[in-house]
Amino acid sequence: MKAWAALICFSTLLGCKAPSSLDSAGATPSTTTVKAVAGIEGLDAYPGATEFKRGEHDEGGFHIKELGLSTKDAPEKVAAFYEPELMAKAMPTTAGMFSIQNDFQGKHYEVSYGRFGGETTIAISVKIADGK
Repeated sequence: MKAWAALICFSTLLGCKAPSSLDSAGATPSTTTVKAVAGIEGLDAYPGATEFKRGEHDEGGFHIKELGLSTKDAPEKVAAFYEPELMAKAMPTTAGMFSIQNDFQGKHYEVSYGRFGGETTIAISVKIADGK
């Protein structure tokens, strides 16, 4: 839960409320978890990740959907998965934290992630203008 709290603090600083090293074969996500996790607003959940939080709320004229995930994969693998999905590069935000963001069809997509202990925590947020 400390990891999720750190991501909430991080997201708040950006103006949004939140709700192993790379192997030699490349950035293939781990697939050890058998339960599939549904993505949000067309953005896939990270393969093999465990969902620990999902929610929606309205704030400042926006409807916000959030998804919290955890994986044992390295942050580099998370970036390699989400950068092509969002057609954007990961940017460092604070020590050990990264964010990938882009806008599509009136929606703002943000994937924030960082390594906490032995796991990478991923916070996905989709901000939708009311009435869209």
